[in-house]
Amino acid sequence: KVKRMVTLSVLVACLLCSLSNAQVQQDSPWPMWGRTSNHSAVSSFDGPRSTCVQSTLVYSYEALSSSTPCISGDNHAFYGTGNADLLAIDLKNGTLLWRFVTGEFIRSSPALSKDNLVIFGSNDGTVRAVHAGNGSLSWKFSVDTYVSSSPVLDQNGSLYMGSGNDVFYSLDITTGRLRWAFRTDNWVSSSACLSELLGLVYFGDEDGCMFAIHTKSGSLAWKYCESSSPVFSSPAMGHDGSVYFGSNDGNYIALDAASGSVRWKINTNSSVSGSAAVYTNYSVICSEAGRVLAISPTGDILWSYQGLGGYTNEATLGLDGTVYVGSEDGEVLALDGRTGKPIWSHRVNNHIASNPIVVEDGRLLVLDLLGNLFLIDDC
Repeated sequence: KVKRMVTLSVLVACLLCSLSNAQVQQDSPWPMWGRTSNHSAVSSFDGPRSTCVQSTLVYSYEALSSSTPCISGDNHAFYGTGNADLLAIDLKNGTLLWRFVTGEFIRSSPALSKDNLVIFGSNDGTVRAVHAGNGSLSWKFSVDTYVSSSPVLDQNGSLYMGSGNDVFYSLDITTGRLRWAFRTDNWVSSSACLSELLGLVYFGDEDGCMFAIHTKSGSLAWKYCESSSPVFSSPAMGHDGSVYFGSNDGNYIALDAASGSVRWKINTNSSVSGSAAVYTNYSVICSEAGRVLAISPTGDILWSYQGLGGYTNEATLGLDGTVYVGSEDGEVLALDGRTGKPIWSHRVNNHIASNPIVVEDGRLLVLDLLGNLFLIDDC
């Protein structure tokens, strides 16, 4: 498949993203939730763009699945299920490589380190690292309550994630040793993003607050409280130095990453529990009313698309800016990132609660809520 030409600014942005992720597997097309530590959710590849697409069922597993897979460089997908197990699937032939059983539902989306450790949380109150090659346990860390937050890995060998015991943790990637713990006022299901330049990690809590914590010391840099509505949305870093996130009160907000001051906020008229996908000159959010919006760095709505079903999960973007999103009624949709016009629509079996992912060969990987794993490609 011929790769499309992209602008110099996109290439520079993607290079900066890859450089900021030295502790993830370098040849992985999607090593963790949001792909990069700033959670841009922009792929390194173009996905399907023709008006005709088709899907292939890669693997079926009868268990609820809302964990977004991470993908290794050899095209192995790793994701958690409602059966309390983490699966490793070979995308080339659809075979189950191994499964690792925990004690409870796995909602956390795993991350893949440069040392081939698959790191994830479980509702049994444990963060684990297993070897990607055989699924054997490397280390575990107990927090004594559920962990639905997904880990983010930095370039200095640390990971960061929240928990249901009102504590945000930093652990050593290789050993699982506790580096520091920061107590919030409520539980943290939001998955953190990083600014490697500022040395800050950002996350939201159920009290409606966004926190910025110093990655080295675990001390508070700033705290912004939007309202009493919970912040389920995971923050994403913009190229302009903004932290973007949504709130259950319907607001979509941009804060200055260094100071926490409000740059702008807009009301979407519906809860925004998902995260933004951030391109060079716009970000994309999905509201629970089935609306997909593209917002400029200055807070202007560039376009809005109203779908039939609720788009409760986050959009992901191809390298060329194409928007891919799944819905509650099983629709997978591709929108032109510049105009918001539909390019194609394709229906799979069931509600899509995880994020679509563009993999290395240009196909789109989609996991539905019933555990069916699909690859979508041009006809």
